[in-house]
Amino acid sequence: MSVFFDYKVQITEPSAVNVAIEWHPLNPWLAVSSYSQEKGGFVNICNELGEPLEDVTCPQHPVAQVTTLTWHPSKKLLVTGWENGEIRVWIGEKEFTSVESPHQVPIIILEWSEQGGRLVSGDTGGSLVGWKVDPRGHFSSVFHIDLKDAVTHIAFRKDLQKNMGYDLSGLARAAVAGDELALDMFSAWRPRTAGNRFTYQATHGDNLSLFVGSVSGIIYYITEDGSVTEVLNLEGILLKKMLYREGKDNLIVMTEGLSVGQFAVDAKGNLTEIMKVKLSGRSQDATMVWAGSGLLAISTGDLSIRCWDMDSGDNYLLEAIPSSAENASNLPTEIFTHISFNSQKGLLCGGSNLGRVCMWKSTGQQKDLSDDGDVSGALMDASLLWQVERSCQVRGSIKQLTWNNPSGLLAVNTISNVFLLREQILCSAYSQHVLAVQVGPSQLTIEVMESEDNSKGCSCDLKTDIQISGVTVTATHLAVWSKKTLVIYQLNTDYSGETSKITCKVVGSFSSEVEAAVLFEQSAIVLGEERVEVFSFSGAVKQTLALAEAEGKPLGLQLCGSFLCVATTCGSLRVWDLSRREAKPHTSTKNLEEDISDFGEIISACCNSKGTKVSITIAKSNFVPDTRLYLWDIETDTLSFFNFASGKMDKEEADDLRATPEGSAKSDESKSETLSQPPARTLSGRFVLSHQWDAEEPKLLVCEAKLLPKPSRNKDVASWPRRVSTSTVTLPDAATLKDQEMQQEVLLVTIFTTPEQGIILQDIFPMSSDFTKLLGVHTPHYLLLKKPSQTSATNSEKLIMRDFEGLQTCDKSTRDAVLHFSYNLSIGNMDEAFRAIKTVKSEAVWESLARMCVKTKRLDVASVCLGHMKHARGAMLLREAKKEPQLEAQVGMLAVQLGMLDEAERLYTTCGRFDLLNKMYQAAGEWEKALRVAEEQDRIHLRATYFNYACHLEAKGDYTGAAHMYERSDTHRFQVPRMLLEDPLSLENYIIKAKDPALTKWWAQYMESTGQMDLALQFYEEAQDYFSLVRVLCFQHDIEKAAEVASSSGDRAACYHLARHYEADGRISDAIHFFTRAEAYSNAVRICKEHGIEDQLWNLALLAGPREQLEAARYFESSERASPDKAVILFHRAGMLHKALDLAFKTQQYNALQHIAVDLNSNSDPALILKCAQFFVENKQFDKAVDLLAVGKQYVEALDLCLDKNIPVTEDLAEKLTMAKGEGDEGTRVRVLEKVAESAMAQGNYHLATKKFTQAGNKVKAMKALLKSGDTEKIIFFANVSRQREIYVMAANYLQSLDWQNDPSVLKNIVQFYSKGRAPELLANFYVACAQVEIDEYQNYEKALGALSEASRCLSKVSQPRDPKQHERAVENLNNRMSVVRRFVEIRRLFDRGDADTALSQCRQMLESYTDPNSDYETAVRRGDIYAVMVEHKVSTGDLRGAQQLIDEFRRSAPGANLPYYLGISTLEKVARGLGLPLSSIAPQAIRSDSSLHAEREDSVDQEEAEDIVEEEDIKEEETNYRYINGKTYAAV
Repeated sequence: MSVFFDYKVQITEPSAVNVAIEWHPLNPWLAVSSYSQEKGGFVNICNELGEPLEDVTCPQHPVAQVTTLTWHPSKKLLVTGWENGEIRVWIGEKEFTSVESPHQVPIIILEWSEQGGRLVSGDTGGSLVGWKVDPRGHFSSVFHIDLKDAVTHIAFRKDLQKNMGYDLSGLARAAVAGDELALDMFSAWRPRTAGNRFTYQATHGDNLSLFVGSVSGIIYYITEDGSVTEVLNLEGILLKKMLYREGKDNLIVMTEGLSVGQFAVDAKGNLTEIMKVKLSGRSQDATMVWAGSGLLAISTGDLSIRCWDMDSGDNYLLEAIPSSAENASNLPTEIFTHISFNSQKGLLCGGSNLGRVCMWKSTGQQKDLSDDGDVSGALMDASLLWQVERSCQVRGSIKQLTWNNPSGLLAVNTISNVFLLREQILCSAYSQHVLAVQVGPSQLTIEVMESEDNSKGCSCDLKTDIQISGVTVTATHLAVWSKKTLVIYQLNTDYSGETSKITCKVVGSFSSEVEAAVLFEQSAIVLGEERVEVFSFSGAVKQTLALAEAEGKPLGLQLCGSFLCVATTCGSLRVWDLSRREAKPHTSTKNLEEDISDFGEIISACCNSKGTKVSITIAKSNFVPDTRLYLWDIETDTLSFFNFASGKMDKEEADDLRATPEGSAKSDESKSETLSQPPARTLSGRFVLSHQWDAEEPKLLVCEAKLLPKPSRNKDVASWPRRVSTSTVTLPDAATLKDQEMQQEVLLVTIFTTPEQGIILQDIFPMSSDFTKLLGVHTPHYLLLKKPSQTSATNSEKLIMRDFEGLQTCDKSTRDAVLHFSYNLSIGNMDEAFRAIKTVKSEAVWESLARMCVKTKRLDVASVCLGHMKHARGAMLLREAKKEPQLEAQVGMLAVQLGMLDEAERLYTTCGRFDLLNKMYQAAGEWEKALRVAEEQDRIHLRATYFNYACHLEAKGDYTGAAHMYERSDTHRFQVPRMLLEDPLSLENYIIKAKDPALTKWWAQYMESTGQMDLALQFYEEAQDYFSLVRVLCFQHDIEKAAEVASSSGDRAACYHLARHYEADGRISDAIHFFTRAEAYSNAVRICKEHGIEDQLWNLALLAGPREQLEAARYFESSERASPDKAVILFHRAGMLHKALDLAFKTQQYNALQHIAVDLNSNSDPALILKCAQFFVENKQFDKAVDLLAVGKQYVEALDLCLDKNIPVTEDLAEKLTMAKGEGDEGTRVRVLEKVAESAMAQGNYHLATKKFTQAGNKVKAMKALLKSGDTEKIIFFANVSRQREIYVMAANYLQSLDWQNDPSVLKNIVQFYSKGRAPELLANFYVACAQVEIDEYQNYEKALGALSEASRCLSKVSQPRDPKQHERAVENLNNRMSVVRRFVEIRRLFDRGDADTALSQCRQMLESYTDPNSDYETAVRRGDIYAVMVEHKVSTGDLRGAQQLIDEFRRSAPGANLPYYLGISTLEKVARGLGLPLSSIAPQAIRSDSSLHAEREDSVDQEEAEDIVEEEDIKEEETNYRYINGKTYAAV
């Protein structure tokens, strides 16, 4: 715990008025400007202790005062501006030097650029001067600008990019301050070796451009060379504050009107407004500062600070609690007069006019909350972002606050005085039952605690003459020190009187550099900056503990028993034995840097009382504290550790790394398994805050385990790594624990150290937030330091270890026995554990051991302990507990018997046995907890819990509460009347208020039993129990009112009771009416039959059930006035169809027959169905007859009737005629289905026929029926799903009848179906037909040749033709045809290649072949196509006469041939024009106007023109290539 102590800065003139204060940015030097009537204006430079620097002569002026002063950002350079326009500079020498200044009026502002490359001074006359400083401290003017207006504010621009260099040494604080995580984890520890390892230098350029605000509200932009540009005019509104935002290139402006604007700055300095807000408050006290990256803190003259996130626009309020002094009537209202922010500690402070300094510490979650989007706008909770710190009080009204970031000092100017506030970690020390606690800057409280030797405790206060930096104690002496002085006191305790007294006497005081110190016997061991020395109490150096140069400088020391452990800056550990006359090395040096990877620095190292083991905590190379506790076994020189972040030992982590790669699923699973084993699970997500060995027991170590802080996502914090870290600092969140106690921020963890097993966790004890630290361990107690409190008289408290609960006053032998038992129990050595306690006779000790068994979950040992305790009930319940499936539940039941209810609660919660937890709470009388558990986790026992609590309240006499709980348990209808039966008035009031119908009815019955009929009627009516109401009214002979109640309520029981009453009185009609209202139809029917009331009997029978309808039907059938029509209907409704039909036939009720036939189904009598069907046939209602036969499953008869009478077979009828599978003989089912299909086919319903043929399994007939329907899409689908050769062939044959030439999909399916149907002959014929189409329609012999080739390929697949000879002839004819077509194709190619003579010769040869009557040339290649090729060649060569001759020859050889079809009209016209002949003389057919011929002509022309641009696309479908050409599909060659 830390507090701020204040001390006054020593000003050379105490009565002076302090004008301004300013810290050096990097060093603890404070400049104070003051003014007094005697001395005038002067300046003081003080160190961190508030003392003026030696050998510095302060400048002064008799009449002028210092108006402003500023430090260089990094150099030892102070610049002061004076009222008379002078500038004086201190550059580290004795005297200040003057700078020749152009200013003639008061200088009101001095401002350095970010890196000190430029100084700007401004005065009240509007003069602005830019200065540069050479390395020797000489100033020279760069520019001088006269703005004609007083300068009030200056803000230098800053470069956006920053690079961290490592060239200058000595700035270790920058590295330390950058590690916010380390600061969060430890409140006292700071890295000590950072200055030797880190350097820091900003290597980015210094931006010398700046913004200047004038008194008239104008903002100017001034470049490096002094050029001025007006960038903003506030129209006379005064500026209050101007800040530049680093990293965003924004300017923040506050005006006197409390308007705050954010402006974007471009490259030329021009401003663009981004946003503006208007605040309320007192402008004269308003100020603003940066409180983090992009976070603006604004004070507006009240006791609050407004925080505004410039990135997200979120804002919130930090409000200070008014001080008690503010309530005094003679004091003004407290307001903040100034605010300041320490960026390295994250401390925001506000100083008030009443001398109070309020502080808030940033939690580092500003950016996290903004990034997560969990909060927004004014709704942000300031408590999540800032933690309120203790406030400080100084004398006077605060004018100015300023932080020195490196030292953490806060300077406070109250005009009359200047105070320094130093954050001081309160020192404390404990040893041998003596405790010393710092309570003030130079004051201690000393306590001598109760012990075995001293039953009395006492305390005293000690006021020292030095500011205390540290303290250490022994049983007889105490030492305190500051940085340079050590004072030793002798403690004398007087126990002679009734109260003990302590006196302190100084026995030694000497000067020495003291970082830490310990006392041993008559020596003081002092840790200095360079060495460890042993002093006598008089200050004489008795011995210097030598450290090798390679070991580094001493860093820390700890004393336990007679062994001193010293840690060094280079990671070495040395242990000395002080038990001899001189300190002797106990072991060789241990270098941790060699054994620990990623080692940074030793935080603390402690040796045990025997000098056998040393516990160590370290920081990693990035100076983030390691979460491991290391243990150095001196005897074996081995190093082991326990990781408090993961809850694993070193061996477990090594096994995990060897077994499974990091990040794999198995690794995660094993980790979760390890963490689930208590107590390691509880320790996950923690680190070691401190560690202490027991003063006497060398195996016992106690650690403070604190929750790891959440990692900050603030990207603005830089890191200064010494080297590349070999491990990643994992900062997991704390494990989610069901036990709220284990969620304490700090836990005390007791550890046993063993040579064989290393570290063993023995116990975990939550440390309350009322304590600040662990002072020491002395079995059986922990000694804890309390937080300062006005209600507590002591500063510390002894807490008993759990293993020793109830044994606070035990002797040493018992204490050792229990400790050894606990140790052996922890390592599993049961023989040694029992041997350690075999001589114990005390039942209290055995009870303590039993409690220990609860912690270790050793039920076998617990049974022994219960036996020695003679705890019979506990032993019996322990045997019963072993029936529970969970070990935690068994141990929890044991804990209940031992009175360890908190432990039992934790165990039950851990294993999820909330039922047992509920029972425990009930048994302990903690009903609120029991109800909460039942309502949230044990809802199955919720009503039982309510009931038990109600019984508890009833036993206490709390009937109101009991009644409420009985209601919640839903047992109040019985329990409350029982409980209040002896108090009828209370019971009646409860029932009236409850308005529960059941209770009201019970009370009415109770009133009736007591003869109070009027009250009974009242409560029956309120309970709406109409039956009882009518019953009582009938009893009272109030029949009319009873009838009214029965009629209005419609209650069946009431109507029935009244009907019986009417029947008894002979009022038959009324009886029938109310029997009907009561739906008691049997009684109504009975009365009607008895009295022959047939009209009402018929109506009632229609409303009644089958039994009453049957009775009525028999009555109508056999009565004297028989009504067979009514009897038939009632027999039908009663379900007696056979009887109804017989009666209908007998009495010829044909209309009724039709209604009855509707209800006949397959379960009806076949003879009955046939009889009804025959009736419909006789009455020419054939469709009804068929439908009835179908329903009755008379399929054959129904079909015969359909065919005979030509009844249409509809879809519905067909389904009725379809036998289900498994119904009857399968052969009959198939025959019926086929007959249905044939009937549908005969009637033209082909789709239905297809469906039924398919159900019958006859797919061929189904396909035939489908083919008749002409539904191409379904035909294709059916063929694909049937997968039968015949069906494929049938489908292909059908598709050939379609327009397959213009539908590629049809052509594709034809080829596909022939292929799947394995019909190559048919496929070959189809290809031949395709070839003929190509020749006839398009004259495309190349594609015809391809189709013929495919036909030949198909014929070659025929292995076993039906007629081999015919097959051979077909193959031969096809080959001949292919050869002719191929020859013609070659002739056309000869024409294309220019070999016309050969081509013409070949054409002549082919024409000559046409004369052979046995030749089949004409079928393969048409004569007209040969002449067309020859004519086109003649025309293309200009031989028109030869073309005419060929045309005439063609006309002679083929009389009547259509010349335009073969030659083309354009070719004929060209020949006619060339010869000067009319077209009719050459081709008479060309002048015909036949539209079909003209269409053929156009198609022919289009075909010829499209030859060159046709595109072909190959599609492969089941080993067949297809080509889409001219919109058609053909098989490729």
